[in-house]
Amino acid sequence: MHPPEFYYHRNSSPELAPFPHIEAFCRKRRNFASALGRHLHRGIELVQVISGRFHWDVEGRQAVTNPHDFLLTCPWQQHSGMEDTLNAGAISWLILNPARYVPEKPLRLGAWSGLSRREQMQIGRIFAQHCPVVIRNFTEADWLITELWREFDCRPLGHVTRINHLLDEILLLTARRCQSMSGSAHAAPRQLQNLLAEIPKDLRRAWRVPELCRITGLKPTTLTGHFKRLVGMSPLNHLINLRVEAAKRLLRETTWPLTRIALETGFSSSQHFSAKFRKYTGRSPKDYRKFSKSAAVVRR
Repeated sequence: MHPPEFYYHRNSSPELAPFPHIEAFCRKRRNFASALGRHLHRGIELVQVISGRFHWDVEGRQAVTNPHDFLLTCPWQQHSGMEDTLNAGAISWLILNPARYVPEKPLRLGAWSGLSRREQMQIGRIFAQHCPVVIRNFTEADWLITELWREFDCRPLGHVTRINHLLDEILLLTARRCQSMSGSAHAAPRQLQNLLAEIPKDLRRAWRVPELCRITGLKPTTLTGHFKRLVGMSPLNHLINLRVEAAKRLLRETTWPLTRIALETGFSSSQHFSAKFRKYTGRSPKDYRKFSKSAAVVRR
């Protein structure tokens, strides 16, 4: 069972007084589009998806997270929920402020950590090499986050010591998962990596699963497994997501009718296009075009 919503923040929560290295530890439900504005923390941020699906933009790279996935970012990486995309569900986030963490110097967590200097340096190097990264199905960290909340909520004997131990364990386990992912990422066939680069260039093409299997030489179940690990969704959902993003750009930048945009981005009809667009963004194409033009006027 997941804990309820909670909000501990450095500026407003006396519970964080013994933990100057914790900037925030929160859990909230979000059920509207564009709720997660672009931001840059001076700490290491770990976002846990509890329910729903969240689309992210980190330093210009797109990522999708599902339940039990975690998004890890370093202090120098700006990130946000993808613009005009429906991010609905529940998330937790933990922001740790190290004593020092910049790309060209070793990570120093501070006196609170029980990790050795060598271990801290290795963790910092791993995070810098891999971030931003989505860790799929990170159920081990689910349990640690819940335990962390219980210590804050109940504050039993020794809770300060145990919270710091849990933070060390979260960082260590996250670094290990990043290491294991780097090995498996190279195991993805080069044909698949090439395919992922080619699909966005020709969205009018059908790109059906049998064709993808023929191109990559993979069986359907193996292909789907690679897609879910690399992009967080099935081949079909990945294709629809790319088409919706391309349609958003055309809605903003052209006056083309919806039928032309639908065909240009690979949808079979304007009705199919409108249904998928609303599902992924929370708005109809017509409303999105109106909203984006209004936003552009405001920005000017």
